[in-house]
Amino acid sequence: FCVEYGYGDLIGDLHNELDKSDFPKRFVNECRHWLTRDTLCGCITHIVLSGTYSNADGHFYPTEMERYKTLGQGRWGGQQVKFEIKLQEKGWTILRKTLPTLDVEGVQEDDSTVVETACWIAPCSVNLPLPPNSGWKAVDPLCSGSPRIRYLLKAEGTM
Repeated sequence: FCVEYGYGDLIGDLHNELDKSDFPKRFVNECRHWLTRDTLCGCITHIVLSGTYSNADGHFYPTEMERYKTLGQGRWGGQQVKFEIKLQEKGWTILRKTLPTLDVEGVQEDDSTVVETACWIAPCSVNLPLPPNSGWKAVDPLCSGSPRIRYLLKAEGTM
């Protein structure tokens, strides 16, 4: 059951960290966290970022587990970028990513690279199932404002 539903890594990690008597309690707590995250994320259509006083403000849509992307793009420091909100090692992070250079056929050029830069981070958020509403700290000197996140829920009966 556990390996089938993606809990295989947890079993290996817990088995190495804890003695066997602590395993059941920790396993149930970890599974509860995953189930809560799945339920919460299933209720949200997208999130709205505001308060950055930049092109980062806008609507972000879930694209995969623990990652939200905006459909639009903007300019930042003279470069065309896209923004993402994603869970990283240090916590939830608002990132900007440069866009790759494309050739005339729309294919990424070989020497084109995408640079990902953290703009704001939410300290102590690594265990949160969703990005926090507030408490973001600027980690880039070009960042200002106080980011705020609002969750937009699915209509009743569509979950």
